[in-house]
Amino acid sequence: MTSPPDGGFRKAALTLPIAYLLWFTTFYVKPLNFWLDISVSTLILFVLSFAVSKKLPIRRPAKPGHLALGVVSAILLYFVFAGGREVARLLPFGATDIRSIYSLAESLNPVLIAVLLVFPIAVGEEVYWRGTILTQIARRYGRPVGYAIAILANVTVHLPATNPMLLVAALVSSLVWGYLLLVTNDLLPSLVSHVLWDLLVFVILPLNL
Repeated sequence: MTSPPDGGFRKAALTLPIAYLLWFTTFYVKPLNFWLDISVSTLILFVLSFAVSKKLPIRRPAKPGHLALGVVSAILLYFVFAGGREVARLLPFGATDIRSIYSLAESLNPVLIAVLLVFPIAVGEEVYWRGTILTQIARRYGRPVGYAIAILANVTVHLPATNPMLLVAALVSSLVWGYLLLVTNDLLPSLVSHVLWDLLVFVILPLNL
């Protein structure tokens, strides 16, 4: 059966409460190990994305320039966060919030964390927040509205973590990754950027205090 023109938008909107419930469970209820919780949550969103739309905004064949853009943006974003870490030192809650984020990775195998960060975490988040939510809202209400709502949702979904620095991180990264999709009409740059950035900040060159 063929969906109506705005069927993708309606389906995407219906998945947002599920995303909020999953992140509330992951960050507030904490039923299992954090990495298992967030992996299950992002995997669910990844699957839901394909229920919303069978086709993601990924150009084929892949453009080398878009791949390079993803790599460069991840490196630049890493340095932005490195500078932000120095600012966080001056805030009464900054150092504590950053340490609490990195404490989630203590006592776990870095190789396992790296694998989970690539898939399902980074891939799942990009496919859902940019490839599905931003894309479907933009098709219905225009690119600026889709960009703004996707950022707002991606930031507020982290509220159950009660960690201001995590909210700032979600805001900055969402601004960058959403912009990459809008200017290229291709999910590849933000996908590459997200994967590489996650690996940089959590495994390769952590920004812990």
